[in-house]
Amino acid sequence: MLPLRSVAFPVRHHLVAEGHQLLDFDLSVERIRAGKATADDMGVPFVINARTDGFYRGGDENSFNETVKRSNAYFEAGASCVFIPFLRDIDLIVRLVEAIKGPINILAGASSPSVPKL
Repeated sequence: MLPLRSVAFPVRHHLVAEGHQLLDFDLSVERIRAGKATADDMGVPFVINARTDGFYRGGDENSFNETVKRSNAYFEAGASCVFIPFLRDIDLIVRLVEAIKGPINILAGASSPSVPKL
C-alpha cells in the first residue's frame, strides 16, 4: 500500500555496488512508469524526481547525450522532474535545460554556479 504521506519519491538510476554504473535504460524507464501508474491508480498526488548520474566522474559529450536521452524518457514515463547531480559548468547546465523537456534539479555546492547565474 502507498501511504498518503508519500508525495515525493526520488528514483536513483545507478548501482553503487557496481562502481556507480547506470542501470539499464529500459529498466530505469519502467521503474518510473510503474511508480507513476501505481500512484495514479491509488489517487495519490506523487512527485517522481528521477535521478541520473551521467556526470558522476565529470562526463563528456556521451554523458550529455545519455543524460538528455534518459531525462526525456523519464518525463515520457511520468517523472515530474529530473535530478542531475555533479554539474559545475553553467554552459553545460544551460545546454541541458535547453535539451531536456521538463524541469531539472541540480546539486548546488561551493563549485556550482551562483544562484543569480542560474
